[in-house]
Amino acid sequence: MSFEVEELGIPGVLLVRPRRFRDRRGYFAELYRSSELEHLGIPTPIQLNASFSFRGVVRGLHYQLPPREQGKLVFVPRGRILDVAMDVRRGSPTFGQYASAELDEENGDMLWIPPGLAHGFQALEDSLVVYMVTHNEYAPERERCVSYGHVVWPLEVTAASDKDGRCPELARAMCSIDPRRPADNFPSSIISGGLQLRQEPPADTSWHHPQRHELHRGRIGRIRGRGGSYPPACRLSDSRRCP
Repeated sequence: MSFEVEELGIPGVLLVRPRRFRDRRGYFAELYRSSELEHLGIPTPIQLNASFSFRGVVRGLHYQLPPREQGKLVFVPRGRILDVAMDVRRGSPTFGQYASAELDEENGDMLWIPPGLAHGFQALEDSLVVYMVTHNEYAPERERCVSYGHVVWPLEVTAASDKDGRCPELARAMCSIDPRRPADNFPSSIISGGLQLRQEPPADTSWHHPQRHELHRGRIGRIRGRGGSYPPACRLSDSRRCP
Protein backbone atom coordinates (compact mmCIF):
# COMPACT_ATOMS: atom_id res chain seq x y z
CA MET A 1 0.00 0.00 0.00
CA SER A 2 1.25 3.47 -0.92
CA PHE A 3 -1.05 5.30 1.53
CA GLU A 4 -2.26 5.18 5.11
CA VAL A 5 -5.71 6.64 5.70
CA GLU A 6 -7.75 7.87 8.67
CA GLU A 7 -11.29 9.22 8.74
CA LEU A 8 -11.52 12.45 10.77
CA GLY A 9 -15.02 12.12 12.23
CA ILE A 10 -17.06 13.57 9.35
CA PRO A 11 -18.16 10.90 6.84
CA GLY A 12 -15.84 10.95 3.86
CA VAL A 13 -13.23 13.39 5.21
CA LEU A 14 -9.94 11.53 5.11
CA LEU A 15 -6.39 12.24 6.24
CA VAL A 16 -4.18 10.55 3.65
CA ARG A 17 -0.50 9.91 4.29
CA PRO A 18 1.59 8.91 1.27
CA ARG A 19 4.38 6.46 1.99
CA ARG A 20 7.81 8.07 1.60
CA PHE A 21 10.78 6.09 0.31
CA ARG A 22 13.89 7.72 1.75
CA ASP A 23 17.54 7.38 0.88
CA ARG A 24 20.65 9.56 0.89
CA ARG A 25 19.22 11.67 -1.96
CA GLY A 26 16.02 12.59 -0.10
CA TYR A 27 12.70 10.80 -0.62
CA PHE A 28 10.19 9.67 -3.25
CA ALA A 29 6.41 9.51 -2.73
CA GLU A 30 3.38 8.70 -4.85
CA LEU A 31 0.74 11.41 -4.39
CA TYR A 32 -2.01 9.71 -6.34
CA ARG A 33 -2.58 6.11 -7.43
CA SER A 34 -6.03 5.46 -8.85
CA SER A 35 -6.01 1.73 -8.08
CA GLU A 36 -5.80 2.52 -4.36
CA LEU A 37 -7.48 5.87 -3.88
CA GLU A 38 -10.53 5.21 -6.04
CA HIS A 39 -11.42 2.41 -3.62
CA LEU A 40 -11.56 5.10 -0.91
CA GLY A 41 -13.94 7.26 -2.92
CA ILE A 42 -11.23 9.59 -4.27
CA PRO A 43 -11.60 9.64 -8.06
CA THR A 44 -8.99 10.64 -10.59
CA PRO A 45 -8.36 14.44 -10.49
CA ILE A 46 -9.53 16.46 -13.47
CA GLN A 47 -8.10 19.85 -12.48
CA LEU A 48 -4.91 20.86 -10.67
CA ASN A 49 -4.73 24.21 -8.83
CA ALA A 50 -2.07 25.92 -6.71
CA SER A 51 -1.99 28.97 -4.49
CA PHE A 52 0.71 30.75 -2.50
CA SER A 53 -0.30 32.48 0.73
CA PHE A 54 1.63 34.54 3.25
CA ARG A 55 1.52 33.69 6.95
CA GLY A 56 -1.87 34.53 8.49
CA VAL A 57 -3.80 34.59 5.18
CA VAL A 58 -7.17 32.80 5.17
CA ARG A 59 -8.84 31.43 2.04
CA GLY A 60 -12.38 29.99 2.02
CA LEU A 61 -14.76 28.50 2.85
CA HIS A 62 -15.70 27.46 -0.72
CA TYR A 63 -17.84 24.73 -2.29
CA GLN A 64 -19.87 24.10 -5.45
CA LEU A 65 -23.50 23.03 -5.72
CA PRO A 66 -24.68 19.99 -7.68
CA PRO A 67 -24.51 19.08 -10.46
CA ARG A 68 -21.03 20.70 -10.46
CA GLU A 69 -19.91 19.61 -6.99
CA GLN A 70 -16.19 19.12 -6.43
CA GLY A 71 -13.92 17.05 -4.26
CA LYS A 72 -10.43 18.24 -3.35
CA LEU A 73 -7.28 16.41 -2.33
CA VAL A 74 -5.03 19.05 -0.74
CA PHE A 75 -1.32 18.88 0.02
CA VAL A 76 1.39 21.36 0.95
CA PRO A 77 4.79 20.98 -0.76
CA ARG A 78 6.11 24.11 0.95
CA GLY A 79 5.11 25.70 4.27
CA ARG A 80 2.39 24.75 6.77
CA ILE A 81 -1.38 25.31 6.91
CA LEU A 82 -4.42 24.50 9.02
CA ASP A 83 -6.76 22.93 6.48
CA VAL A 84 -10.50 22.88 7.19
CA ALA A 85 -13.47 20.93 5.79
CA MET A 86 -16.94 22.07 6.94
CA ASP A 87 -19.99 19.89 6.36
CA VAL A 88 -22.67 21.84 4.43
CA ARG A 89 -24.64 18.74 3.35
CA ARG A 90 -28.26 19.37 4.31
CA GLY A 91 -29.51 16.36 6.26
CA SER A 92 -26.05 15.21 7.28
CA PRO A 93 -25.68 14.29 10.99
CA THR A 94 -22.49 16.38 11.09
CA PHE A 95 -23.99 19.39 9.28
CA GLY A 96 -22.25 22.60 10.38
CA GLN A 97 -19.31 20.85 12.01
CA TYR A 98 -15.81 20.98 10.63
CA ALA A 99 -12.71 18.83 10.74
CA SER A 100 -9.22 20.28 10.53
CA ALA A 101 -5.69 19.03 10.02
CA GLU A 102 -2.23 20.56 9.90
CA LEU A 103 -0.60 19.86 6.56
CA ASP A 104 3.03 20.68 5.93
CA GLU A 105 6.03 19.74 3.87
CA GLU A 106 7.49 17.76 6.77
CA ASN A 107 4.58 15.40 7.51
CA GLY A 108 3.48 15.09 3.87
CA ASP A 109 -0.15 14.52 4.87
CA MET A 110 -2.98 15.24 2.44
CA LEU A 111 -6.60 16.05 3.26
CA TRP A 112 -9.46 14.68 1.15
CA ILE A 113 -12.49 17.00 1.17
CA PRO A 114 -15.39 15.20 -0.53
CA PRO A 115 -18.21 16.93 -2.44
CA GLY A 116 -20.67 18.64 -0.12
CA LEU A 117 -18.06 20.12 2.19
CA ALA A 118 -16.78 23.68 2.18
CA HIS A 119 -13.01 24.02 2.12
CA GLY A 120 -10.71 26.67 3.51
CA PHE A 121 -7.35 27.07 5.20
CA GLN A 122 -5.05 29.44 7.05
CA ALA A 123 -1.35 29.69 6.23
CA LEU A 124 0.62 29.13 9.44
CA GLU A 125 3.78 29.92 7.47
CA ASP A 126 4.30 31.31 3.98
CA SER A 127 2.86 28.34 2.09
CA LEU A 128 2.39 26.82 -1.33
CA VAL A 129 -0.83 24.78 -1.46
CA VAL A 130 -1.80 22.38 -4.25
CA TYR A 131 -5.36 21.18 -4.85
CA MET A 132 -6.16 18.08 -6.88
CA VAL A 133 -9.78 18.74 -7.91
CA THR A 134 -12.14 15.87 -8.74
CA HIS A 135 -15.65 15.33 -10.16
CA ASN A 136 -16.08 18.71 -11.91
CA GLU A 137 -14.05 21.68 -13.08
CA TYR A 138 -14.54 25.13 -11.62
CA ALA A 139 -18.04 26.46 -12.34
CA PRO A 140 -18.48 30.05 -11.07
CA GLU A 141 -22.26 29.94 -11.52
CA ARG A 142 -22.48 27.05 -9.01
CA GLU A 143 -19.84 28.35 -6.60
CA ARG A 144 -20.96 29.16 -3.05
CA CYS A 145 -19.15 30.05 0.16
CA VAL A 146 -19.56 30.25 3.93
CA SER A 147 -18.00 32.90 6.16
CA TYR A 148 -14.55 31.96 7.43
CA GLY A 149 -15.61 33.56 10.73
CA HIS A 150 -17.23 30.23 11.69
CA VAL A 151 -13.76 28.75 12.16
CA VAL A 152 -11.49 29.44 15.12
CA TRP A 153 -8.16 30.07 13.42
CA PRO A 154 -4.88 29.63 15.33
CA LEU A 155 -3.42 32.94 14.07
CA GLU A 156 -4.79 36.43 13.60
CA VAL A 157 -6.28 36.72 10.12
CA THR A 158 -3.92 39.09 8.33
CA ALA A 159 -5.61 39.06 4.92
CA ALA A 160 -8.52 37.55 3.01
CA SER A 161 -10.04 38.38 -0.35
CA ASP A 162 -12.90 40.86 -0.59
CA LYS A 163 -14.99 38.04 -2.02
CA ASP A 164 -14.33 35.77 0.96
CA GLY A 165 -15.05 38.66 3.31
CA ARG A 166 -18.57 38.90 1.87
CA CYS A 167 -19.40 35.19 2.32
CA PRO A 168 -22.62 34.73 4.35
CA GLU A 169 -23.05 33.00 7.67
CA LEU A 170 -23.91 29.31 7.37
CA ALA A 171 -27.63 29.72 8.15
CA ARG A 172 -28.00 32.46 5.52
CA ALA A 173 -25.98 30.50 2.99
CA MET A 174 -28.33 27.55 3.41
CA CYS A 175 -31.37 29.81 3.11
CA SER A 176 -30.17 30.80 -0.36
CA ILE A 177 -30.56 27.17 -1.47
CA ASP A 178 -34.10 26.09 -2.37
CA PRO A 179 -34.61 22.56 -0.96
CA ARG A 180 -37.39 22.01 -3.51
CA ARG A 181 -34.86 22.24 -6.33
CA PRO A 182 -33.16 18.84 -6.74
CA ALA A 183 -30.21 20.49 -8.49
CA ASP A 184 -29.41 22.41 -5.28
CA ASN A 185 -29.34 19.34 -3.04
CA PHE A 186 -26.49 16.90 -2.56
CA PRO A 187 -27.49 13.28 -3.35
CA SER A 188 -27.84 10.86 -0.46
CA SER A 189 -24.70 9.07 -1.62
CA ILE A 190 -22.74 12.28 -1.01
CA ILE A 191 -24.40 12.91 2.37
CA SER A 192 -23.47 9.42 3.52
CA GLY A 193 -19.85 10.07 2.63
CA GLY A 194 -19.44 7.02 0.43
CA LEU A 195 -17.08 4.39 1.78
CA GLN A 196 -17.33 3.82 5.52
CA LEU A 197 -13.94 3.11 7.08
CA ARG A 198 -13.56 0.89 10.11
CA GLN A 199 -13.28 2.90 13.32
CA GLU A 200 -10.61 0.82 15.04
CA PRO A 201 -7.05 2.16 14.67
CA PRO A 202 -4.65 0.54 12.22
CA ALA A 203 -2.18 -2.02 13.52
CA ASP A 204 0.74 0.35 12.99
CA THR A 205 -0.03 3.75 14.51
CA SER A 206 3.53 5.05 14.62
CA TRP A 207 2.71 7.61 11.91
CA HIS A 208 -0.37 8.91 13.70
CA HIS A 209 -0.35 12.44 15.16
CA PRO A 210 -3.60 12.64 17.18
CA GLN A 211 -2.96 16.19 18.36
CA ARG A 212 -2.67 17.67 14.89
CA HIS A 213 -6.15 16.98 13.53
CA GLU A 214 -9.59 16.92 15.13
CA LEU A 215 -13.34 17.14 14.61
CA HIS A 216 -14.76 20.35 16.04
CA ARG A 217 -18.03 19.62 17.83
CA GLY A 218 -18.24 22.58 20.20
CA ARG A 219 -17.68 20.44 23.29
CA ILE A 220 -14.14 19.26 22.81
CA GLY A 221 -11.24 20.65 24.77
CA ARG A 222 -8.40 22.69 23.36
CA ILE A 223 -6.40 21.10 20.57
CA ARG A 224 -2.68 21.34 20.80
CA GLY A 225 -0.23 20.92 17.97
CA ARG A 226 2.99 22.45 16.75
CA GLY A 227 1.07 25.52 15.66
CA GLY A 228 -0.06 26.30 19.20
CA SER A 229 -3.37 25.93 21.01
CA TYR A 230 -6.62 25.87 19.07
CA PRO A 231 -9.82 26.69 20.99
CA PRO A 232 -12.93 24.69 20.06
CA ALA A 233 -15.46 25.96 17.54
CA CYS A 234 -19.19 26.35 18.14
CA ARG A 235 -21.65 23.84 16.77
CA LEU A 236 -23.40 25.32 13.77
CA SER A 237 -26.40 23.03 13.38
CA ASP A 238 -28.29 25.71 15.30
CA SER A 239 -26.85 29.05 14.19
CA ARG A 240 -28.38 30.86 17.16
CA ARG A 241 -25.89 29.10 19.42
CA CYS A 242 -22.98 30.58 17.52
CA PRO A 243 -21.46 34.02 18.03
